[in-house]
Amino acid sequence: MDTPAVHDDIAWGKVNRPMDKARFDAIYAKVTAYLQNKDVFIFDGFAGADPKYTKGFRIVNELASQNLFIHQLLRRPTADQLKDFHEDYTIIAAPGFKCIPEIDGTRSEAAILVDYEAHLVVICGTQYAGEIKKDGNTLTVKRMLEDGYMTVKVKTPCMITCIKELNQPRYLSVGGAFEAYSKPLVTMTYETLKDHPLIDKSTIGLAGSPTNILTSFTPPQKGAGMMLEGAGKETTDKLAGILAAKHII
Repeated sequence: MDTPAVHDDIAWGKVNRPMDKARFDAIYAKVTAYLQNKDVFIFDGFAGADPKYTKGFRIVNELASQNLFIHQLLRRPTADQLKDFHEDYTIIAAPGFKCIPEIDGTRSEAAILVDYEAHLVVICGTQYAGEIKKDGNTLTVKRMLEDGYMTVKVKTPCMITCIKELNQPRYLSVGGAFEAYSKPLVTMTYETLKDHPLIDKSTIGLAGSPTNILTSFTPPQKGAGMMLEGAGKETTDKLAGILAAKHII
């Protein structure tokens, strides 16, 4: 949220977008109303091991998985610390609440709003983590896709990162497709590059990969195409229905 007290301390741009207090308060009110009568998960914890810089955080989560994630991320207070716990910052995460950009003034259904003066963060319309399970020294990450699930298993210790656009689909436009077809495609093989002075053979292929391939498979073959005949409204409506069902339009 943009206020005179913090305006000059924030690098405003494509990522950090200013929002006035009225819009922030309106979204905050909608999110709190959305969470009414819902079971929420609250975690109180600390960030910072040095007592001089330790800050208390109260995290209000709509999802239990998010609460488990923050439970591992922050320092857990002792029973005595919980008795006198006071949060310096409050974070409310409601991934099920979707903003309406035309009304709420956001860029999409998802928003991460920060009020630095009130020490309040509101996260809505997005969830960062998939389903994560740990069994012994193996970590399993299960991410939901449009047509199923992608499951990754790795040995610990490991690091898993993701970006906020992880679950936002990207579709190729007709103009982009024609532009891509018109551009030259240069194929460079190992034989082409192997004698280049900047190429280190030990870093090429499996020999230089930090990742071990456990399984390699070919996706199942897709079905035959569909031919639509006619130029009337019935045909165009049918085509639009097919494309909409496949989330192309």
